[in-house]
Amino acid sequence: MPLMIQGMLTAMHQYYSNPAVAKIEAVHVRNFYEALLEKGFTAEEALQIVVGYGNPVSLGSNK
Repeated sequence: MPLMIQGMLTAMHQYYSNPAVAKIEAVHVRNFYEALLEKGFTAEEALQIVVGYGNPVSLGSNK
């Protein structure tokens, strides 16, 4: 099982390291942030929520 997880994390890292994918993810993050603002969150609250989601490669490790 650990080898499977390691392989999956390596594949995810390679995928998200692709500059084209990074640009797509940046659009998604920005859209999420702006949607939070539209729903009434303050800029600080929206930023904290977006930061809380973290990088997909981190699998929720939150740093």
